[in-house]
Amino acid sequence: MNPELTTLQGLMARHDWLYDYSDDHRQWCKGRDERAVIRAEHQRLARECLATEEEISALYEQYRPKNL
Repeated sequence: MNPELTTLQGLMARHDWLYDYSDDHRQWCKGRDERAVIRAEHQRLARECLATEEEISALYEQYRPKNL
C-alpha cells in the first residue's frame, strides 16, 4: 500500500460511518467533523498527487459499510 495513505486509513478506521443515523446530536456533530477531516485528507492527497483516486477509492470500499 502507498505509505501516503496511512493517515487517511487511520481516519477511516476510527470513523463512525453510521453517525448520520444517531439520535445524539453530539455524536452526529462528531461524525460530521470526522467526515470533513477525511474529505480534506482525500483532497490533499489528490491535489498533491500523493495517491491516485483508485487507491483512495479502494480504501473507501474497505472501510465504508457495504449498505451505504
